[in-house]
Amino acid sequence: MQNWIDSARKQRELDHEPKYGPIQPKRDKRCFRKEMIEELLDTLNYAQWSFQKGEMTRSHFQRIDRTTRIAIRLIEEACADKFQWEMEWVNDS
Repeated sequence: MQNWIDSARKQRELDHEPKYGPIQPKRDKRCFRKEMIEELLDTLNYAQWSFQKGEMTRSHFQRIDRTTRIAIRLIEEACADKFQWEMEWVNDS
C-alpha cells in the first residue's frame, strides 16, 4: 500500500518542478513546517466537503479529521522551538 503513496508523492514533486524548479531544501526560503500545516488544513477542508457530498461515511470522516489533527499537533511538537512565532493562526490548545 505504501508503494503507490511513495510513487505518487515523488510524481507530485516532479510535476511541480517546471513551476518551482527542483526542491533544494537547504536553499529554499519557504518554511516547510508552515507548508505542512497549510496542506493538512486543506486536507481537513477536503475531508469535510467530501463527507458533506456523501463521498465518505461519518466514521471515515471522523477518523481522517482526528488523525490529521494529530499530525498537525505532532508537527507543532516537533517544531516547538520555532513554531509559535512563525504561525499566523491562533493556537486553541
